[in-house]
Amino acid sequence: MTKIAKRLAPVLVLLFFPFAMGVSAFAQPAVQPDFSFSEPSGSGSFLAGREASVDFNSPVAAEYFLDALERDWNNPLLLERTFVSLISAGEFDTGAAMAIRMLDVDPENELARVAIGAIALKERRYASVLNRLEGMSRESLVGITGLVIRAWALVATGRPDEADAIIAGIDRPGFVEFLRLHRGLLADVANNRALALDMLKQSYEAESFQFRMVEAYARTLANGGDFESARDILDTYGTRGPGHPYLDEISADIDRQKRPGKLVDNAQEGASEMLYALGLALSTQPTTDLSIFFLRLAGHLNPAGELVSIGLGEILGTSGQYDLANRLYRSIPKNSPLQPRAAIRMAQNLDAMHDRPAALEQLEAVVEKDPLNLEATLALADMLRLDQQYEKAAEIYGTVIELSGPERLGSWRFFYARAISYERAKYWDKAEIDFKQALKLSPDQPQVLNYLGYSWVDMGDNLQEALDMIRKAVELRPRDGYIVDSLGWAYYRLDRIEEAVVELERAVSLTPGDATINDHLGDAYWKVGRRLEARYQWNIARDLGLEEDGAQEMVLRKIDVGLDEAQLELDAKAPAENI
Repeated sequence: MTKIAKRLAPVLVLLFFPFAMGVSAFAQPAVQPDFSFSEPSGSGSFLAGREASVDFNSPVAAEYFLDALERDWNNPLLLERTFVSLISAGEFDTGAAMAIRMLDVDPENELARVAIGAIALKERRYASVLNRLEGMSRESLVGITGLVIRAWALVATGRPDEADAIIAGIDRPGFVEFLRLHRGLLADVANNRALALDMLKQSYEAESFQFRMVEAYARTLANGGDFESARDILDTYGTRGPGHPYLDEISADIDRQKRPGKLVDNAQEGASEMLYALGLALSTQPTTDLSIFFLRLAGHLNPAGELVSIGLGEILGTSGQYDLANRLYRSIPKNSPLQPRAAIRMAQNLDAMHDRPAALEQLEAVVEKDPLNLEATLALADMLRLDQQYEKAAEIYGTVIELSGPERLGSWRFFYARAISYERAKYWDKAEIDFKQALKLSPDQPQVLNYLGYSWVDMGDNLQEALDMIRKAVELRPRDGYIVDSLGWAYYRLDRIEEAVVELERAVSLTPGDATINDHLGDAYWKVGRRLEARYQWNIARDLGLEEDGAQEMVLRKIDVGLDEAQLELDAKAPAENI
């Protein structure tokens, strides 16, 4: 999620949360919703449509809501749900018709006004946009969205001063900073370079780590011939972490002293940018169906907007709508700088659809075509590790480390991932080196402290140092059951059994249903003489299934003969296996 979206998110959830509960937050309808339907099947269709909306399957939701609407044509709740689902499914003509019908029932419904206004802007019916969006609220998010769209229509009709006055007059907390970007883009399209630079500079200074702010300001500087300042901005951003394909393109233009062009060229692209940012911001809130709605409108206004397709695809993919997401990814042109990212997301969706061979094949193809693509290389390494191809994963993580920079602080996570791969592949010496390097780069990472500390405890090595590391991890992450389990197990291995029981009981309560934690607690109970409770925990571990080599067999023996006898059998068996 972009920094803009994170800043807006708290505002959005306050403005939109009622919709997530099934009541419109956009405008109270003139006629209050009737939750009864004229026929039983109407209520059934409504419930089915609502369920499809929860699953973010907008095409199916729209069908059900249309079916329910046929039985209750004047129901404002149904009308709103119907046009939102239709537009979220990309059915803009039918969605606009339903939004117009919504306004027949409730003339002040702001969301319907925004939908109709955005579609009219797409069709360059500017008088209709100005009329439909006149008098929108400056207090609600949907009202502010409508005002920005109206401002873009004013720019398109040669009235940029009126457009700027609209945006400048919005003083809702949380939006002033965000709308500076749009004041800058409006001014840029209107060729008011001084205002554009002033607004975009302020936006950049407030959000200098947000790539879209960086892109807008760098483009405007370079378009005015100030290539040196544009280069400084891009270089500063590049030192903070992975870049972005769009910034790479601008960088190449600046190196050639070529003006890269504006971020948006017209009113349609400008309004799309606003709707795109809102859609991303809403995607983390309980109103994700509206996120899809705004992103669909953004894509309708600017069909070439590849960021919109990627953003919408990621939301749909996260929601389990893999086929719908992959259709969007396939729409990204092969020559687009975002095409590799689309291919990566498609591969991840294939994996989620239980076709890991195809997913790996696709990721390998992306990496083969562009060996310097850090995102693709990392995705391939991660998937190989998930596929338990640990040696190959460790090799690819090595490439990731080289691409990202071994000394960069953020590279700790790559050393950590490679260490896990080495450990799983039973190359402990290499794993230990990488764990230590991850901690050198970032000393307070609880995952790394826990993994290395637990590994040492499990091997009986460096027990006091391991205990100190795990304690630190618990301080940093006190409600993480796995880390608390490590602390309990460290106490167990140090023969501090009473303390072990306390921590392991807490671990089970924090993370119920983990076989290893239950197994550990069973062992601790046995040591303090609580034999019945020990077998109870081992039975839970058995039923959940232990994944470590030999662990399931061992827990079965502990249930049958107890911990002491099972351990003697294991110790007697170990030398024979090593001959």
